[in-house]
Amino acid sequence: MLQDLRYALRSLRKSPGFTAAAVLTLALGIGASTAMFSLLDQVALRKLPVRNPDELVVLDGPGAFRGASHQNSEFSTPFSYPMYKDLRDQATTLAGMLARFPTAVTLGDGKATRYVNAELVSGNYFEVLGLEPAAGRLFHTSDDQTKLQHPVAVLGWAAFQRDFGGNPSIVGQTLLVNAQPMTVVGVAPKDFRSVQIGFVPDVYVPMAMKPALTPGWDALDDRRTRWMDMVARLKPGVSMERALTELDLIYRRALQQEAQAPEMTDMAASSRERFLSKHLVLLPGARGRSDLRGDFSKRLVAVWMLVLLVLLVACANLANLLLVRAAARRRDHLSPLRRGRSRAHGARIETRGRLTRTPAADRGRSRARAARQRGRRALAGGPPPG
Repeated sequence: MLQDLRYALRSLRKSPGFTAAAVLTLALGIGASTAMFSLLDQVALRKLPVRNPDELVVLDGPGAFRGASHQNSEFSTPFSYPMYKDLRDQATTLAGMLARFPTAVTLGDGKATRYVNAELVSGNYFEVLGLEPAAGRLFHTSDDQTKLQHPVAVLGWAAFQRDFGGNPSIVGQTLLVNAQPMTVVGVAPKDFRSVQIGFVPDVYVPMAMKPALTPGWDALDDRRTRWMDMVARLKPGVSMERALTELDLIYRRALQQEAQAPEMTDMAASSRERFLSKHLVLLPGARGRSDLRGDFSKRLVAVWMLVLLVLLVACANLANLLLVRAAARRRDHLSPLRRGRSRAHGARIETRGRLTRTPAADRGRSRARAARQRGRRALAGGPPPG
């Protein structure tokens, strides 16, 4: 067998043009297909690297609203922080509910300062997702109780590696986040970034520190300002429909309370009716949320078709190359015994053929044979094979 393998390799070396063309054809087809599938996997297929991702749901509250709305992404319709606390504290069908807000901040270590992505998160953010720290610890609910009284931060894995060389001694040190001294208490897990696909925070900060990260804009106590996203975890065995029934009741009670505010008294009757008729919506959260997925969801089908087309073209091209080579070596495929040669010579030819064949080439050959058969039947006037 070793001798046959050596013979086959020598034979391929004698035809460098064919070998290079076959390898290049497969490389282009496989490379393009892999790149496209990786994009689809990241955007639409892969679940969040968290505990039991299928239990996660995203809250959305579309409809009429009166007040300010700050939306940094297409994650979902944002909510006010008081609304988050109402839903979090009153729901009994949830194992937990987190809040988050993506923003940009300056991050400095006393030597250099740079702009980075940050994520303001509720104290239970990592707990609800079921994550464990790569170093140090993650936030607890006690880190998010009193406004501006919790100057702590968790580093994202990318920043931990890029800016601090992966040195765990950074835990316990002080960094400047928007010129606010904050103690690094831990590092986020390696595989986790955010529940918003494509957003990569370099630092996570407790929601209670929002006034330091967004100077001049507090909004933590303002029901008339929507700005944060919410993700919840269902209790085991609780369906999305059951959770939605409870959450929608809480949501509509909160809307009734908001409608009694002085600034809402001058609202037109039709606007008030639309405001009070809103309903909460729950969306699957296992794969997170993505601006790219929302913008290009209809185009993903076209990407899938393009992937299949690339694979088909690669198979067809390789099949054509093999057919041309087979025609040029037709006499080599005659029976070695009939030509007075040994069975060993036939084995060498077979080994050489195996080295040049791939599953893609075999499929391409079968398609080519079927096409030739249909062509012959058509020329002969007979029915095509079924």
